[in-house]
Parts: sequence; structure tokens; C-alpha cells
Amino acid sequence: MISLKTSIHKNITCFPNPFNDELKINCSDLKNEIVNLRIYNSIGELIKNKNIKVGKQLSINTTSLNSGVYFIELISDKEIYSAKLIKVDK
Repeated sequence: MISLKTSIHKNITCFPNPFNDELKINCSDLKNEIVNLRIYNSIGELIKNKNIKVGKQLSINTTSLNSGVYFIELISDKEIYSAKLIKVDK
């Protein structure tokens, strides 16, 4: 399977895409900011909503998510960053 990086913004990327049990986000543009992380399923239901302080890279445990299409948002004071991601079984 091909793994791609999904660019949310010039300096914000999510990988791997598709992902399994962990999703990583490189977010140097948001370093040391507190952002709201939201994950929605394919029908728009809010699955995760959490305020987090961002470092250079963010790791999200996704073991509780079923396989399928998800939408992720990182909401800062300045912008909303969003991406479409796919979770697959191992």
C-alpha cells in the first residue's frame, strides 16, 4: 500500500495517509500554540474534540477509531487547518 503525506497547510502535514493505529502531524507553524483538535467521521459526527499544546510533531492514538474516512481540523487563534484522512485495518 502506498503511504502519502497529506498537506493541510504549507508547513503542516499529516502522515501516514492512510493510517492505522497512530496518526502523526508535523506542525511547525503551530509550535507552542494551544489548538483545538477535532476529528469527524464520514457522516460529520464529532469523534474527538480536544485542546492541546502543539510541539513540532503531534501523535494521535487512533486505535479506538474504526476503518473509514475521517476529517481532521486543527483550530488555532489565526486559522483553521483541515484534511481528509483514511484509516485502514492492519
